Amino acid sequence: MNNVQVQRGSKAVSVAVACDFTLALVKGAAGMFLGSLALMADSLHTAAQGVTLWKTGVEEGARSKGNRAGKRMQSYEVTMLLIPLVLITLALFMVYNRVGQLWSGSPEAPDSFTLIIVLAALLLNEAVFRYHAGRSKANSPLLQAHTRNHRTGIYSSLLVIAGAGLTLAGEYGEVPVLLYCDLAASLMVYALVIWRGLKLLREAIYKEDILVDALCEDHGMDYVETIQRVYGVITVEELKVQPLGSAQIQLEVKVSVNPLITVIEAHEIADRASRLLQQRFPQVTKIQMITAPYETGYPYKSNMDLNDNNLPTLPQ
Repeated sequence: MNNVQVQRGSKAVSVAVACDFTLALVKGAAGMFLGSLALMADSLHTAAQGVTLWKTGVEEGARSKGNRAGKRMQSYEVTMLLIPLVLITLALFMVYNRVGQLWSGSPEAPDSFTLIIVLAALLLNEAVFRYHAGRSKANSPLLQAHTRNHRTGIYSSLLVIAGAGLTLAGEYGEVPVLLYCDLAASLMVYALVIWRGLKLLREAIYKEDILVDALCEDHGMDYVETIQRVYGVITVEELKVQPLGSAQIQLEVKVSVNPLITVIEAHEIADRASRLLQQRFPQVTKIQMITAPYETGYPYKSNMDLNDNNLPTLPQ
């Protein structure tokens, strides 16, 4: 994927996240004003959708930025532990409150304008999703996350429509049992919120550091290119990346140098390479640099060595 596609996809994700959080506020306010318990629950689910999409965007941004994202990722990891806990706590509190209302007496039907609000939000979400899909590559992780979000968002909206519609039908048809449908729909939507919050919390706890993953998988060549810039380094024979902690890594490197230099000169080359790596990549906190003589005959054999054997002087 080229840079233009990445920028377009990132912009589309920003639009989708902003849309989710805006809709969450609108749904929450409308649910309170119109008396729809399911719509208020859907507002929390929409906020959870925005958090999920924002999380994926941050992780993909860390993968693309690599060495420039270390400090930000540390605060991000703490944030992604707190946000799911807040979502789960709010959902459980609202479930407790709704169960109390269930036993307190017959609930009231929401305003019919609730259905218009939900349908309008559903259409807006569909438009934003198609906008993102049209500006991103098919196998993009951001688009895949948005697809999953979009699917569960449809389920949540359908629950709200069914709950509010059946409750209104129960009020107009004088069927008392149907008056509980909006409340029941809200409980099911809160169950979706709790499920999403638990999923986010599990990923935050058990998933390896995002930045370390990115550096190990996608940015190994950056380290190799940096080492090869050092005067005296001929080739990088081995490079291993190991995580040390949050956004910190250790490098184990083996480089080849001129076989005719002294041990002290080889150590100086290794020190220069280590300093350059740590200057360019703040997350590299420990480096084990091993130097080995370059084994090819040309161009580092002396004239005396050339007279002693029949090895070719050109690389094979």
